[in-house]
Amino acid sequence: MQYSDHDQILELLNRYSFTLDGGDLEGFAELFTDGEWGMEGSMHQGKEALLAGVLSTVLLQPDGTPKTRHISTNIQLEIDMEACIATCKRYGLVIQQTADLPLKPIFSADYFDTFSKVDDVWCFKKCELKRAFVGDLSHLFSQQLA
Repeated sequence: MQYSDHDQILELLNRYSFTLDGGDLEGFAELFTDGEWGMEGSMHQGKEALLAGVLSTVLLQPDGTPKTRHISTNIQLEIDMEACIATCKRYGLVIQQTADLPLKPIFSADYFDTFSKVDDVWCFKKCELKRAFVGDLSHLFSQQLA
């Protein structure tokens, strides 16, 4: 089955959430092998930097997941087929429930994504989170993030 460019990029956004929520931190970092991820300009360039940085502090629960759900909404996607680039603005919300934490929102931000198409494959070039609302992250990270 041939997927449209729009659908391929939406699938990347879903992989972003599913890898994190499934505890597949390596899989998440692979999404940024040739890209960067970060918050308010504090960026991690490439897979290894992302794994050594923020992902090294993620607390996985006994089932191997962080017990989170990353939810993307208000997705505004613009694709420039001629230049093989796309941009996306979206809201992100993270909810969490653990044995010691009742279900609640723990984080929300505006997400600004850039994608590129290389050899007919769309990939993340940049994902930057801005204007974050931060709640109780003590069950998600082993240390406070700067």
